[in-house]
Amino acid sequence: NITKALIFSKIYYGSSIYMGGWKINTNKIRTCYNKSIKKAMGFTQNTPSHIIYSEAGILPLELQVELLTVKDILKSIHNKNTNKDTISNYLSLKTRFKNPKSYLHRIVHKHRNIFQNINEDLSDNLVKLREIIWEDWKNEFVKQGQEKGKFYCRRTEVPRRTNWKELKRFKNYEAKIVNRVRAGYCIKMEQEDYICQFCNIKNDFIHKIFYCKQFNNSRRRYKFLQSSIVEMNWNMNVYKDILNFIKDNNIVI
Repeated sequence: NITKALIFSKIYYGSSIYMGGWKINTNKIRTCYNKSIKKAMGFTQNTPSHIIYSEAGILPLELQVELLTVKDILKSIHNKNTNKDTISNYLSLKTRFKNPKSYLHRIVHKHRNIFQNINEDLSDNLVKLREIIWEDWKNEFVKQGQEKGKFYCRRTEVPRRTNWKELKRFKNYEAKIVNRVRAGYCIKMEQEDYICQFCNIKNDFIHKIFYCKQFNNSRRRYKFLQSSIVEMNWNMNVYKDILNFIKDNNIVI
């Protein structure tokens, strides 16, 4: 909530204007957007962006700005303010099939079917547009999940719209560890520790917790570690046991 109030509010202000600007500038803003989420939720820097958006229950910056822009367009049409003439011009037969130049023009062009058949219920129109934008995000999430974060995407087939509510039951430092475990990305190993000296394979957190021979004796005390990682029911009790296992064995993730 603090991140949304102090950082996101500044990023969103005027976003429908600057989003159509130079990519080098929007990339800097996107970096700030991503880093603020990672910092707030305890994700490591190597966590893919589609995972942090899903765990935070928010849209990527581009789609979030698109959602804010369509809200403004709907308000302009309903309230008949000074922007209505511009929007009507974009929707006209003379201009709607030309290559959109401004960001506002592009958004109007993309959703012109809804804007041209708008009804009196503002909320109903907004729900339709919101679902279209979330469907775009779902498709992009699935596409990115095929390349990165496969451990996470096997358990989360569609992006979350809210963050995991059970996270509030953990202390702050525990919540950050749980977020890293849920994402499947933890602190990068140093070069000399990248290969497990006990098993001679990649030494990531999944290997340490579920497979490493070094912790075989300790692992027997935890029932959840006896089941298959694919078939495991990832509930709050599992995460509590994982926290205890990490603490008992001084594992840094």
